[in-house]
Amino acid sequence: MNSNLQKQNETNGGRSLEKTRARELTPAVDVYENEAELLIVADLPGATSEQLDIKIDPPELRFETKPADANGSSFRRSFTIDERIDATKVSAELKNGELTIHLPKADEIRPRKIAIRGAA
Repeated sequence: MNSNLQKQNETNGGRSLEKTRARELTPAVDVYENEAELLIVADLPGATSEQLDIKIDPPELRFETKPADANGSSFRRSFTIDERIDATKVSAELKNGELTIHLPKADEIRPRKIAIRGAA
């Protein structure tokens, strides 16, 4: 073992660095789109809302979890969003380990029905 690694182990109470460093994982996500919004659905097994942090700073949306303990895993994903999204109306919910982020489209880009006037 080299002296640098040994020194780091000593500062961690003699524990191996591998055991004290949280694992960072990239969760699987599905992205859906309909006329009103984009949906990001991510599997975050075991995550709680207290561990979850979601930030939107256009053009980036980022979510991550912090591990519950030193042996836990953290999750992180980020996405580039465009001007079609109304960042002020983004919302999220976490149920049974599944995170759903709702990204509403801006009103001006949503499809709208055009009335047709007929000759009377």
